[in-house]
Amino acid sequence: MTDISDDLERWRQRRRALLSPVDERRERRAVVQARHLASVHAAPPSRDEWANGLTASLQHELATAARQGVISAGECEQLSARLVLIIDQALSTG
Repeated sequence: MTDISDDLERWRQRRRALLSPVDERRERRAVVQARHLASVHAAPPSRDEWANGLTASLQHELATAARQGVISAGECEQLSARLVLIIDQALSTG
């Protein structure tokens, strides 16, 4: 019986949405579009933010590899330090 009552309630909710005033639907649509535009047209990250994000992502992957035994903890630290230097050099020459 609960499936039927759930279906009935969903139908009522859809019906209310269809019967809601046109202005309310337009307003909801405008809010959704504004959220979409804000996410699509967000300012790109600065070079420092991009480098920090890349470094954090790579360090996370290295730490995961060390935890899984793919590389040792010492290798993880060495690779992490080298990657930071390489990213800094790439940004300073670019």
